[in-house]
Amino acid sequence: MALIPLGKIYREHGLKGELKILLYNPQSENLVKGKKYQLELEGNTKEVTLKTFKMMSPHVLVQFVEINSMTESEKWRQAKLLVDEKLLKPLKSGEYYLQDLFGKKVKDENGLDRGVLKGLEGDGKNMFLSVQKETGDFLIPYVADWIRKVEGDIVILHIPEGLE
Repeated sequence: MALIPLGKIYREHGLKGELKILLYNPQSENLVKGKKYQLELEGNTKEVTLKTFKMMSPHVLVQFVEINSMTESEKWRQAKLLVDEKLLKPLKSGEYYLQDLFGKKVKDENGLDRGVLKGLEGDGKNMFLSVQKETGDFLIPYVADWIRKVEGDIVILHIPEGLE
C-alpha cells in the first residue's frame, strides 16, 4: 500500500478533538466522509476515519471518529495526513499529483536545466518546491500555476528572476 500525503495537521481545535489541517492542494477533492486515512508523526501512525470536515481558508477543520478529545488531538499536532494511493480520486488527462513530480528534472521556461525537484517544504501556509542542484538546493514558492508543463521526466517551471 502506497501512502500519499494530502496535508499536515496545523493544530488542534476545540474540546472535541477537531484538527486544523493545511492541505497541500486546497482544491483537493480527496476528503470524503467515512474514508480511511492515516496520521503519521515521528514514526507513529494511527488509522483514522473522517467523520466531518469544513473548509476554512487556509485550512480545513476535520473531526475523525477515533479522535474525540483535545488531549488525543494534541498528540497529532504537525502529523502528516496520508491516504492510500488506491483511494485517490482519479485524475483527468493532463492532471498529476504533486508527489508524482518529485525526482523529475526541472527546466525553466527558457529550457535551462535547473536541477531536480526534490520535494515540498514549509509550514502549510507557506509552501515551497525544493529544487536540488549540484551547488546546493534552492526553494521556489509553491504556486500551482508556476508548474507550466510536465513532459515525461521533465517539469517546466516558471522561476522568477532572482529566486535561485
